Amino acid sequence: MGKPPQYANTLNPYWLSYEVQRHLQLAKAVLVNHGITRVRTVVEIDHIEKFSLLVSFPPIPTCITRHPYGGSHEPIPRDVDLIGVHDYDGSNRNIIMQPVRDIIDEVCRMFSLSEAPSDVSDEEGRLLYDKGQSQR
Repeated sequence: MGKPPQYANTLNPYWLSYEVQRHLQLAKAVLVNHGITRVRTVVEIDHIEKFSLLVSFPPIPTCITRHPYGGSHEPIPRDVDLIGVHDYDGSNRNIIMQPVRDIIDEVCRMFSLSEAPSDVSDEEGRLLYDKGQSQR
């Protein structure tokens, strides 16, 4: 079963923030015991010219707006110190990390937003997608 028609050709920043966070946590889990202290992550999104970014309009999470692709973009590289990556099995595993916030801000700029939606995480920093409250 595919996406409902209203979600076709869309990118979900709530889901993407969750996935970037999990990939960094996986990298830390695999590499930290081998003396690796820093990784270079590159988020590269191809073929998004016909996509829109889905964003809720707080405080009503079911009010969703679509932001069209804003123009050309480049891959998003970031050097990330593994010490700042929350452990995948720790108590902060779902608290958004600054590198993730920075990457999602850059993705949102591809869709003519100045930054990521404020509700990517809650007031304590917990990822909305993890809380299961995302309607996207």
